[in-house]
Formats: sequence, structure tokens, C-alpha cells
Amino acid sequence: RRTRFRFWRVKPWRFESSSGHHFLSLCNIKKKVMSPRPQKPTPSKSVKTKLRIAVTGASGILGKSVLQRLRAEYADVVAIGRTPVDGAFVQADLTQPRELAKVLKGVDVVVHCAGKISESGKLHENTRMAKALVGALKGTKTRVLNYSTAAVYGCVKGGMADEDTPCYPALAYSTNKLECEQILDELGNRLCHLRIGNVFNEAIFSSVLSSPFKRLLRGGEYSNLIFAEEVSHMAAHVLTLTSWPRCFNVNRDDLGPLPYAEIYAMRTGAARKEFYLHPWFSHAFRRVRGMQSVTANIRFSNARLMATGYTPLDFKKMMTAKP
Repeated sequence: RRTRFRFWRVKPWRFESSSGHHFLSLCNIKKKVMSPRPQKPTPSKSVKTKLRIAVTGASGILGKSVLQRLRAEYADVVAIGRTPVDGAFVQADLTQPRELAKVLKGVDVVVHCAGKISESGKLHENTRMAKALVGALKGTKTRVLNYSTAAVYGCVKGGMADEDTPCYPALAYSTNKLECEQILDELGNRLCHLRIGNVFNEAIFSSVLSSPFKRLLRGGEYSNLIFAEEVSHMAAHVLTLTSWPRCFNVNRDDLGPLPYAEIYAMRTGAARKEFYLHPWFSHAFRRVRGMQSVTANIRFSNARLMATGYTPLDFKKMMTAKP
């Protein structure tokens, strides 16, 4: 009977018809019992298939770049903020902890790029967003990758700033970003600050190097230049690390500070470098006009990041690429 073969967990026999006669065949039993069981697909060991990532400030220069990079590598990446962007997007007020907690439910990593960069009175919104993020993530295991600025170091004696250098910010913006870092430090080892140098974009040519007079005045200023593409590349690398330090300097230490005049020559392919004044004149000119200005550090050390196995991108290729 059929009940005698239930332990096989397969149909014990098969009736086949040949010339009008029905006969019992046990070949089906032998075939199914002797064949190996189908193997279940093993999940990938890579963390890229497991992480659910949320990116704030995805409509900005840095946020848009890191969003594109992470979506190319991770399956579940959502943008959160006020300004809609292409792809998965959730509209939310980043200054409201309760609303933010609902949006971030189930998120593994938050890449916090949102923030005001002007020296106007809107910088207090950065502080409100930091407090809201801490309140929303209480009692969770969500990690935060916070975009900060290397300007928090201020003017460093000796011209070298690493992650252990004390911070003495001199500008309103850098002071506000350091305050946000201190607020987010409540998250403990679930947090990492990325202290970014001077992010390059086409606005530099319109605000700094557009006219011969501006190149004469500001051509000698040093810039710890880094492309938004490189920042995204570094952020994606940090996400692959099993443990995070408190902060990383995000810059190209191998390049050192570059004068704006050299940046202009590299970007435009100019064979002859134009004459430019000493950077002291530019800083003095802005102070006379009532604008905040500090002398740039000679260089920021990114030895901590390089020790994690980070491979930098080709700087000359990015510099000469058409916008």
C-alpha cells in the first residue's frame, strides 16, 4: 500500500501505460532517493547585501554623490529629507526626532550629509538635526556616518593636523560642525565623523577663479582639495570596516595643499601659470570687508584612513575630466 512507503517522502511508484496495460515501476523511487538533494542558495558573506542604508541631504553636492555610489553597490539605499530626489525617497523633517525615528526604523546605517554651509543664521538647524538624530536612534543599533569638516581644527601650529589634534575652530561654520560632532558623540562606537577638506565643484570657477582679478588675489591660497567623487569612495570604504574610530580625515594627504592657481591650470590645461599674490593679501582683504577668514592648514594627515587599506582614486583623471 501507499502508506508503507511514506518514509520515502516521494511518490512510491508510477503507473505507466503501454499497449493498454498498466504496470508498477519502482524506477521513480530509485531515481529520487539516490539523487542528491537540491542545495539551497547560500547567502553572500558580503555586508553589502545585508545593509539597509539611509542618506540624508541627498540633494546636495556630497549627498547626491554618495547616494549614487552606494546605490551602485548596495541593494537597499533610501534618501531621506525635504527635497525629493530620484529613486527611493522618504520625505521627512530631519529636525523632528519622532518623525525621524519612524523613518529610520530598520535602518542599519545612516549617512548624515544634511546641513547648512552658509555663515548665516541658519546654522542652528545643523544642531537641531544632530539632536533629532540622537533622539531618534536611542535604543537602536543603527550606526551613523557623519559628514563634518576639517575646518574644525582651526589654525594648527606646525601645519599638520591628524585626528588626535585638538580642535580650535575659528569660523562660525566650523564651530557649529564641532558642536554637532559633540552632540552625536552620545552614540558612542556606533558613530564615525568624516572630516572633509575643500570639496571641489564647478562653483569654484565662478566664485574664486572666474576673473583675472580673482585669480590674482586668491590664486596663492592653499586648498586641501578633494572631489565629491573621492569623498563618496572613502565613505563606501568606511562602511565595509567592522569597527569605526571616532573620526577620519577625508582628504588627499599625498597631494598636500594646492594653490588655487595650480588647480586652475590643471583644470583648464593652461600651459603658463598666472602671477598671483601671497595668500596674506587675500585673507587681509576679506577681513577688511568684515568677512571671516583663516589661513589654511599646510596639510591634513589621512594616515588613519590609509591604514585601513583604502585605495585612492586617480586625481589627475578626475581633475581633467569634463564637468
